[in-house]
This record gives sequence, structure tokens and C-alpha cells, in this order.
Amino acid sequence: MAGDAPARSRSRQARQPWLAPLALAAAALLAGCAGAPAGGTSDDRGPAASATTAPPRACTEIGCQSSLTMKGTRLAAILAGRRPLTVTACLDRDCVTHRVPAGRCAGLGARIGDGLECADRTLVVLPPPSRQDMGSGSHSARLTLASGAAVLLDERVDGIRFTRFAPNGPGCPPTCWIAVVRL
Repeated sequence: MAGDAPARSRSRQARQPWLAPLALAAAALLAGCAGAPAGGTSDDRGPAASATTAPPRACTEIGCQSSLTMKGTRLAAILAGRRPLTVTACLDRDCVTHRVPAGRCAGLGARIGDGLECADRTLVVLPPPSRQDMGSGSHSARLTLASGAAVLLDERVDGIRFTRFAPNGPGCPPTCWIAVVRL
């Protein structure tokens, strides 16, 4: 019957929910590789490499953002609490302060404001885009959580070293710097 075809199609999708995302991922992979030279290259100079030494290689376009992730048992307990917070996070001398509604950071992720996000009871400090020194030397961070006049957490960490992260491979933009600290 003509009315049975859509029902069969829906039931096949219900039994194989992975099929549609898999097909989209395969299509994206093929589209991203369409301009890649045959055989690829291990040349670390990226798409601007000279044609006389090696053919240019195509770069994927995966984005990233430099970040400092702050974790810890005490931090997680405070973020999961049922009281509003004032969060001040500093990376070296760059600080951001935001008010966070109760329970906002207990879930999968939320943008608190410019320069600060939370996800699964961790805080992520996003350095200003103008910061170009993340890969040089060591850095310090300070995190203060308060509820009203009560300071619930005030921690400083020194000697933070960021790791270079290039999601599209060496020689392809962007380059981001990431670090994780336990409080």
C-alpha cells in the first residue's frame, strides 16, 4: 500500500538512529578532502608550501579557541550548588567577572559571559583574542567564587604552561593554546 512506505521508512530510522549522522559525517569528510592532493604529503609547511618542493596540501577547517580549564572537587561542589555566584577568573592580568544564576554550571555547558564558560562543573577561561603570548613562558591564574559577601573559593595557580593545539594539523590554521589546572 502507498500509505505503508512512510511508516516503514520511519521505523527503519528508529531502529538505526546512527545512520543519518554517519551519512552526514561521511559527506563532510568527502567534501573536506575533495581538494587534497592524491597521496597527501607530510610537509609541515601547510598550504603555502612551494610547488617546487611539494604540492600544497589542503587543510580542514576545524576551529578552536585558546582556553584554560579549571577543575576540582571543591569547585565542582560549589558550581553544583543552589545559590547564585559571582565568579572572577583571571589569567595573568586579564580578568573577567560575571554573575552566575544558581545551578547554571551543573549541566552540559553554558556561556556565562565574554571570556568565561562552564561545563559539567568546570570553568573554562577564554583569553582575550588579542593575547598572542599563550605559548611562551609560564602563566598564573586566579579564581574567586563568592555568594553574596561569603567567599566560597579563592585559589591561585602559578607556573601554568599551555600546550599548542592545531586541530587541522601542522602548518594549517588555527593554532590554539590549552591548559588544564586542578584547584
